Amino acid sequence: MAKKPEAAAEFQLQWREMIPERQNRKAVTIRTEADEKHFQELIDFARGLGARDGIAVKAEEIVTTEVMRLKCRIPTCWGYNSSFSCPPHSADAAAMRTIIDEYEWALLVSIPPPDPDSYEDTFEHMYKLKEIVGRTEVEAQYKGYLRSMGFTGGPCTLCGIFSPEWIQARKTGQGAPLCPLLTRELPFCTQYYHCRPAAQAVGIDVYYTAKNAGWEDHLSAPQPVVAGRVDWPCLPGVYPILII
Repeated sequence: MAKKPEAAAEFQLQWREMIPERQNRKAVTIRTEADEKHFQELIDFARGLGARDGIAVKAEEIVTTEVMRLKCRIPTCWGYNSSFSCPPHSADAAAMRTIIDEYEWALLVSIPPPDPDSYEDTFEHMYKLKEIVGRTEVEAQYKGYLRSMGFTGGPCTLCGIFSPEWIQARKTGQGAPLCPLLTRELPFCTQYYHCRPAAQAVGIDVYYTAKNAGWEDHLSAPQPVVAGRVDWPCLPGVYPILII
């Protein structure tokens, strides 16, 4: 007989400090056309935060399909319906295609997961990749690309949801709150520098997108099958940022 897990104290949301702190920078000139020198500057910026590499691609090369979004439900991911970053609240593939078609350029950023992997490492990795994508998106806005929009991987973990302590509280029937924005406990997201939906949650097929860009070597290695699904398929190692 399986041992019953020990009871956990009621879990409290763990607010993290905003990274970076709010900055006052010179007002930018709004750009309606891309200056390709900025692509490398943004890639270097992402590298400085911990990304492995980056590449500029035409937005039309980004592949969208409702199949990727449906994988959040078949089988149902434990992040489904946990925040506005995940289905059913995130944009569907058709809406995302319409949005992408309004852009000309995007960046693909390579952020490989840790190795060897553990749940604790994965949780911290999801937080880190959201920081890299979110801050690079904001840096693009500082350069004048006000429509820049980044996408990450995995459910939102920024308030401590899905942390090892949260999982333990959930398993033992203790208090394990959902996103306070989703439950309307807060009127706005306190982690807006970081909070970005997973690419798959909006129907972006990162695997075929990386193939189109000749970037298959940057995709994460396949994870073992756990409980009937490939473990962590929503952390592909490559993440798109729409620029202009």
